[in-house]
Amino acid sequence: MQMHDPYRTLLGHFRHEVGHCYWDRLIANGAWLEGFRGLFGNERFRYAEVLEQHYQQDAPLDWQQSHVSAYATMHPWEDWAWAETWAHYLHVMDAVGFGMNAREMDFDYQPFASSVLYDPQHPGGPVFLLFVNAWIEQAGMLNELSRSMGQPDFYSFVLLPAVIGKLHFIHLVIRQ
Repeated sequence: MQMHDPYRTLLGHFRHEVGHCYWDRLIANGAWLEGFRGLFGNERFRYAEVLEQHYQQDAPLDWQQSHVSAYATMHPWEDWAWAETWAHYLHVMDAVGFGMNAREMDFDYQPFASSVLYDPQHPGGPVFLLFVNAWIEQAGMLNELSRSMGQPDFYSFVLLPAVIGKLHFIHLVIRQ
């Protein structure tokens, strides 16, 4: 609560930190490094300096356009570093994996198209889009349920195309 982050539970923080470990094992000095830099940015900036700058200046006002959280704007390691986006990917995988189905509900949203993917031509793209769009439906259902009980949204994140591209990148790395 002191950090103004209601999602920073012990499990959420653990998922974030595990993401850093996986970045070291799957991205650093590997075949995915250039793709990472093109999507998430150059991780070679001095971490301590950008950390201090982030806490002095805060996140850019338009951070939602390209990042899953304000904290993710601080440094590519925190965006991808299998940290914020990685932890988010795990949340979505868990929810979809539980088999929840919101397809019967009438939500006003435009499903994502293949053009938002990291690799729009990847043969697994349509399956990934089914997964992401199912999550959007489920999150809408959970938010409606939460609102009906007078509670804040269960899932208060907005996923825009740039974030879907990053999630797809993580998905491809994991699948490989």
